[in-house]
Amino acid sequence: MQAPLCLGDQAPLFSARSTEGDFSLDNFPGHWLFLLFCHEAFDAIATTEIVSLSGNIGLFSKKKCQPLIITGSSLFSNLAWLHSIHHHNTVEMDLPIIEDPTYEIFNAYQCHNYKKKNRSFFLIDSMNNIRWVCHYPSNVGLDIEEILRTLTALQHNDQNNTLSPADWHPGEPNIFHTVSDRKTMISMGEKWFYCLQ
Repeated sequence: MQAPLCLGDQAPLFSARSTEGDFSLDNFPGHWLFLLFCHEAFDAIATTEIVSLSGNIGLFSKKKCQPLIITGSSLFSNLAWLHSIHHHNTVEMDLPIIEDPTYEIFNAYQCHNYKKKNRSFFLIDSMNNIRWVCHYPSNVGLDIEEILRTLTALQHNDQNNTLSPADWHPGEPNIFHTVSDRKTMISMGEKWFYCLQ
């Protein structure tokens, strides 16, 4: 039986064809990755998601994060999907869409909910560690701002050894880690467990 994927686990490696050529997960060394799994091309909600991702690609690039879309459709269906989006929205779609018609990649990432046409995404850091996982229903689209907010928070906390409080946004105070020794606790007073940066 396959062990469940957990936060901090290494993301399963894979190679496949994409709309930008042959693809391997290690094509982006030193980058974070945002993997979006959707069951098939021409899904209405997924179409709005990739249009939004494409419109925000510059913000992801500033964070050294590459969005990738994985579908259960063939390469040629994915190409036709991109062509249709470009035709109707005049949006240049340079996001790689990866084919997975046998659902091998879906299964490696335990996205078994494709049978119900639900979707999933994974945020993977530059060391190939899974940092965020979300499985969500087919009738609700992504909030790209929340994805960028969490990406920013994770990167900031990694660099500064801090925590991000509820409703945190870039530029706002972070929390220092709770201390675990008596002398430091006494020196910090009442804020020993909740010290904003």
